Amino acid sequence: MARLTPRTWATSVTGVFSPLMVLWQHRTGTVSELAQHLDLPAHAMTPLLQRLEHAGLIVRRRSPIDSRAVLIELTSVGVELETSAAAVQRTVECATGLSPDALAALRGELHDLVDDMRATAAGPHLMEGKAS
Repeated sequence: MARLTPRTWATSVTGVFSPLMVLWQHRTGTVSELAQHLDLPAHAMTPLLQRLEHAGLIVRRRSPIDSRAVLIELTSVGVELETSAAAVQRTVECATGLSPDALAALRGELHDLVDDMRATAAGPHLMEGKAS
């Protein structure tokens, strides 16, 4: 497997980093569960999962309990990639020059921004009581 660097990371993970992060945390799940974690419709997962499967990072198989459900599991290569990704993430974090507390605060602000944008997109009635 090629060595993962910040440059190759930036060019290779477009669209696939988020599903990998969820899988690194949960190790396995259905397409529907993964889509729910990512706040995406299940049908939007197909191209992402195809890219991950083609790269040898995941396998898809029918659930033995419910044949309608497709299980997603990391391959050994997908599990190993987590270590490289964590190292790249630390490199990027260091490059920001922010302290761990400042970086955590920034993440929180960005999450709040995304939540506000989703609420606004869902309708102004959800934003009642929020300061502009």
